[in-house]
Amino acid sequence: MNRTLVEFIRKKKSSNKVYGNRSLCCLSTTNKFRAFFMNISSAGLFNAFIIITILLNSIVLALEEPPKPGMKKEEHLQETMEIAFLVIYTGEMFIKIIAMGFLLEPDTYLRDPWNILDFLVVVSSWGSH
Repeated sequence: MNRTLVEFIRKKKSSNKVYGNRSLCCLSTTNKFRAFFMNISSAGLFNAFIIITILLNSIVLALEEPPKPGMKKEEHLQETMEIAFLVIYTGEMFIKIIAMGFLLEPDTYLRDPWNILDFLVVVSSWGSH
């Protein structure tokens, strides 16, 4: 059981990933467009990238300072980084929705409680910008 981090990250697909027959009512599992996103969403590098992004986002939030008087919102570094993180999380959400489907079939994006939480956080974050 001595696996290095690199071996773990390079692992191509997780063995327990299940996808519905159709995604977004029109994309079958054999559709090349959907297959591309299925490969991305199940790749170890993708998951490692998201975990690292979450850790970096947590560090940025912990170091956050209120903007100084007279500073424009666009000049505040944390605001810029927050938008960058939000774009990454939105990309993750769309990749998973295309790969898994959205809601109608079993094993789709919104059938997983963690994905429901992610969806609500991403949508509400965009609503506050």
